[in-house]
Amino acid sequence: MKESYKIRVYVGTLLVVLLLILPSLHSRVHAFHNEPDGFQGIKWGTNIKELADMVLDEDGGYSKLYRRQGNAVTIGTAVLESCSYIFYRDMFYGVFIEFTSSSNARAIKETLLRSHGEGALLQPGKLIEAYQWSGSLVNILYEFSEASGKGTVTYFYKPIDQVKEE
Repeated sequence: MKESYKIRVYVGTLLVVLLLILPSLHSRVHAFHNEPDGFQGIKWGTNIKELADMVLDEDGGYSKLYRRQGNAVTIGTAVLESCSYIFYRDMFYGVFIEFTSSSNARAIKETLLRSHGEGALLQPGKLIEAYQWSGSLVNILYEFSEASGKGTVTYFYKPIDQVKEE
């Protein structure tokens, strides 16, 4: 199975899980500070045509996954396995990050907590640690499985995500 296909399947599954979890967490989820206006210097909503350093990984019609050439694949001191930039109708609206190891998980979680505050601790499974930050414009979800040693961070820009859902 192609790796980019796995990412697309995972992102689709994640969206379904978020749609099921978010309504029940409404009272526990609150706005966070330092809500990002983009990711790694790219503003949400930027047209892909303005970004010469992006390479197409998967074309799903209106939704496309790109990776950035020459990108330092890190968050804080953590080294990432992959970082996919998600575009809908050529507008930047999401990021899907994969990482491995407990040390990278700790570094990423600490960076997110330091940057955005407490977040909501989710418990989808006993072996999965998950946090969510839900701002007025951006949702961030951090997940790490100690059992598999793998984790993800997903960012979604709400205005474009809502247009996509409609």
